[in-house]
Amino acid sequence: MSIGLGGLSRAANLMNAGRMNAGARAERYVARLMKRRGFTIIARNFRSKAGEIDLIAARDELLVIMEVRYRRSDEWGRAKDTVTADKQAHIVRCTQDYLRRHPQWKRARVRFDVAGISKKGLFLTCDWVENAFHADMSRGTRQW
Repeated sequence: MSIGLGGLSRAANLMNAGRMNAGARAERYVARLMKRRGFTIIARNFRSKAGEIDLIAARDELLVIMEVRYRRSDEWGRAKDTVTADKQAHIVRCTQDYLRRHPQWKRARVRFDVAGISKKGLFLTCDWVENAFHADMSRGTRQW
């Protein structure tokens, strides 16, 4: 058995690469959907110490923070249901970091959406949940 990066076997590395590719494809798919709805993608995979935001998009005075979740099937539950309270907290803190770094958006209305992407045969389907959770961005407290 060969040892790859991080002590994983080559097969495990390939499986992880496949998952990352599927996740990246899902994010590109959602970005295209958002553009069709009139949004401008202003950031992809924004990272801070708090975590990562998959997509940040704007339309008028609305800033949408999009979490993209991919599942090959709904057999073990819907993709959007995997966004736990802990994950939501990371997204909120990361959003606060983004707004500190980009003050031009501090007056924008912020909305947290989740896109659950599933594969149905050869096709991807999107379950886009607007206002999937809420946060009081002025004080940094969560409300879900």
